[in-house]
Amino acid sequence: METPSVHASIIKGGEELSSYPAECTIAIERRTVPGETPEGVRAELIAILDEVAANTKDFSYEFGGGFTRAPLQVSEDHEIVRLIQKHFQTHTGNPIGFRGEWYWTDAALMNDAGITTVLFGVDGEGAHAATEWATESSVHTVADVLTDVVLEWCN
Repeated sequence: METPSVHASIIKGGEELSSYPAECTIAIERRTVPGETPEGVRAELIAILDEVAANTKDFSYEFGGGFTRAPLQVSEDHEIVRLIQKHFQTHTGNPIGFRGEWYWTDAALMNDAGITTVLFGVDGEGAHAATEWATESSVHTVADVLTDVVLEWCN
């Protein structure tokens, strides 16, 4: 499983090169992993900011609100997961790998709504980047696996 992450998405401050900024605004994104709660993440971030404030002259902060999104978590024992695993191994001769991902998708919303959802896809690089690609063989494998899963699931 991946570890949670945090990054400063937007940083704004200062008025000119020759002076120290009177204030700085930082917007962060804190990505969660299964088992974390919004309350726990908020407490973690406030503890970090409190420590910086206690050790940094003239540092203060205001912690604004935001929104939370639950991470996707699906049991490896769920029937749909086992079907994908079975048909992947049939088509490739290899067991499928399970892992956590650092990114968020709307699959978590579907899962929270009671529609068990998994992320399964092609081999490639550059998702949502200027250069995004997938191997042709993995596109065929995914199509074949999903076709077989749908046929078995619906019968």
